[in-house]
Amino acid sequence: MTSTASARSGFSPPSLAEVSLEQAPIGMCWLDAEGRMVACNLAFAALTKCRREEQPLFTSFLPGTSLPWTNRSPQEAQAPVECELLTRDGARVPVTLRVRRVQYGGRELELLLVEDVTELRKVQQHVATAQRLESVGVLAGGIAHNLNNTLAPVILGLDILRDKATSTQLPMLNDMLASARRAAGLVTQLLMFAQRKALKLEKLEAGRLLDALSRTLTHTFPENIEVNIIPARNLPPLLGDDVHLMSVLLNLAHNARFGKRCHAAGRASGGTR
Repeated sequence: MTSTASARSGFSPPSLAEVSLEQAPIGMCWLDAEGRMVACNLAFAALTKCRREEQPLFTSFLPGTSLPWTNRSPQEAQAPVECELLTRDGARVPVTLRVRRVQYGGRELELLLVEDVTELRKVQQHVATAQRLESVGVLAGGIAHNLNNTLAPVILGLDILRDKATSTQLPMLNDMLASARRAAGLVTQLLMFAQRKALKLEKLEAGRLLDALSRTLTHTFPENIEVNIIPARNLPPLLGDDVHLMSVLLNLAHNARFGKRCHAAGRASGGTR
């Protein structure tokens, strides 16, 4: 529409500044001396879910009954205020408020710049969580190193004692050694968590893995439990970490042992498919 046509129709198009304020991505509203909203832009109306013709008291958007910047000095009034706004649908939105005093039409108004910081808070929470996890990782690494130094002579000593043990002592030593090795496996997992290392995935032969499991269980289970692992023929290779996979299988076997699932003769059997 040209200026001539606008003049004939009596319509005055908004200025560039008015259009910019109306379409600004940050919420804006203007308050009178009583704290009543006299105008707002689209962003503020969308944020608070209010009708623009309402002209409510700004305190109706706040959890409290007073404006958070009223008791501030002129210098402090320039600093941003962090608070929550109550929307008309009952939600609470974290915002940052900035207050500026402006003169308009012979009266003083307060211009509020309202920024929704919901996404910023989420990012800050993620950063805080990551920092806590990093601290836990450092602590876990220290604990793991100390446990590793403690377990090493225990496992070595049990290996030496097994060579000299009698037939009645051997089952007890085997159980002790298996427990110490499981503890060492937990230490390894702690170190991997602390160093944030990924599992080392390799192709594993299922038959060899099951043979190693059978030997380990035979040495660790009491003599009255017979372990028979019967693998299927032509098993495909596995993709995994041998240490962690063996730990999982050992835990399953020990759970089955204490779950009283053995046959009456004390025979435990397992197979693969």
